[in-house]
Amino acid sequence: MAKLSPEEIRQIVADAIAKRLAGPTPKQSSRKQWNEGLITAETLQSKQFKPVRIILPDLIPEGTTILAGKPKVGKSWLALDVCMAVADETRFVLGDKRPIHGDVLYIALEDNQRRLKKRIDKIAQGQGRWSNRLALHTEWKRVDQGGLEDIEAWCKSTAPDLDRHARQDSPNRRPERPCLCRRLPCHRRVTKALRAISGRDCVEPSPPKDVFG
Repeated sequence: MAKLSPEEIRQIVADAIAKRLAGPTPKQSSRKQWNEGLITAETLQSKQFKPVRIILPDLIPEGTTILAGKPKVGKSWLALDVCMAVADETRFVLGDKRPIHGDVLYIALEDNQRRLKKRIDKIAQGQGRWSNRLALHTEWKRVDQGGLEDIEAWCKSTAPDLDRHARQDSPNRRPERPCLCRRLPCHRRVTKALRAISGRDCVEPSPPKDVFG
């Protein structure tokens, strides 16, 4: 490590003292007023909400889904199986469950392409052609370092293909845009499946406080 000159050391000390004397930077209060978001039962009664889109019947609605469980119980296999079924409208998952059809981004940060190919081959069980609507990646930026923007860019990149896929897959069916992303959140109207694991020292079966990942 390069040695600091006496002048550099004095400057560092002076900056530290000045910062300490200045005190913490005042923050604007983000506190909401008590009446923000207040609604009466009468108003709520007449309020209309859009129906919740269901990606996988009885299991995955639009929004964020946390797939949690003990290590090595098959979370990654299930997530990949669901992604393959969403990307290929001929497939089912968990027996007779058929998800809506759309584009999928599967971010497998713990895998490599060789392992992904082996897993997909096992799930596909000799399927002739794998779907081109399932995009896979084994590396991704952190959310706070551009990862979220990259996910949004991928979502936008699928838009030109929506009409073409709709015509090919079902002429009378409006295309959906689910996006199953492991571990990374996205604030667009897409679905995120976040794979998590529970603490190895848990006694109870996967209580929320012991879920991480």
